[in-house]
Amino acid sequence: MEERWTYRPDRILSKEHYIDLIKPYFIVGVVDLAYVGRKAEEAENRSGELKEIFQVMTETFSTDEIRIVSYFRDSCHAFLIANIENEEPMDDLFYQIHKYLCTALGQERYAVTMGVDILREDINELQEACEGAMTALDGILTDGRGEVYFLEENSGRTADYYFPTGFREKLKKYLEKDSKEELCSMLEEIYRRNWDMGGNPEMYRGLIDELHLSIIKTLKEITELNTTHFSVEKYRGLATLQEVFDYYGSALCSIADSLYEQAVQAQEDSRLEDEILSYIDEHCYDPELSLQMISEHFKVSSKYLSLLCKKRYNVTYLQYIQDKRIRKASRLLSEKKYSLSEIAEMCGYANQLTFRRNFKNVMGI
Repeated sequence: MEERWTYRPDRILSKEHYIDLIKPYFIVGVVDLAYVGRKAEEAENRSGELKEIFQVMTETFSTDEIRIVSYFRDSCHAFLIANIENEEPMDDLFYQIHKYLCTALGQERYAVTMGVDILREDINELQEACEGAMTALDGILTDGRGEVYFLEENSGRTADYYFPTGFREKLKKYLEKDSKEELCSMLEEIYRRNWDMGGNPEMYRGLIDELHLSIIKTLKEITELNTTHFSVEKYRGLATLQEVFDYYGSALCSIADSLYEQAVQAQEDSRLEDEILSYIDEHCYDPELSLQMISEHFKVSSKYLSLLCKKRYNVTYLQYIQDKRIRKASRLLSEKKYSLSEIAEMCGYANQLTFRRNFKNVMGI
């Protein structure tokens, strides 16, 4: 499940506000501000303006019977506490506050959503009240942003969500084949079938948990076969079910692109390696052949060439060249047609002493 906030009364209210909650009943609401068409960091610069709007709001709706205080947890969330004299429904109050905030903040800039807890009379339950308000805000998952959601008792058993068998196998195949269209279609089917079931937030959170866990396990398998580590952070915060699926779809498509680029690069690397090794085989009997010569011809480093020989032949460049030359020399000696000096020259040795020494190193005689 998504990690929840931890609440303590002394962290929710300033001391004077906490002391001011002297009326017998209270109800907690939480306001979620989604920035429409704006970057979050830009919106954070308006924190002072937001606090002023909320301050005016609390003064506007506070009366002799109702005392309202607010507290910003961060730039996106603010808690409201209505401390009231009588035990009566507060639905209309929060609808009015919601309407006021939508107008004051501008609906073209902010999607204002509220979650409201039940009426309580024990101030020691302030933490539970905050958690209840956040639970009510889960209505975003099922009904979207821009509404007021009230905490309700869960009636009946949570419905089982749909999750396809073989999801991880298909996901791995689509990622490795760069089949983004099929990948998105699979996610869309999961979203659509679950949405059509009309489940509650608890059901959808279970679905999101399984989706994330399955993705992480699949990426772990893929990472074991690649030099690059692939992972997707779990979606945090409040969002509609569509927004959550869009997030995972976008992240997975990005990984598919990376895998495709790696595969293309691997093919190019393999092609270059084959060209280099073919060049070495064609010129290995040229006494002028050297790592520097090959390096300049292919515009690669000498270290790269050394690692290539180790990778392909499990020997160093010099060992590979020496072995090729001496084995040719051995065949020529068996033919008994050439002198030692002729054989040395034919095998790429300008110096007979070096030829004899290398011959003994390879053949043992």
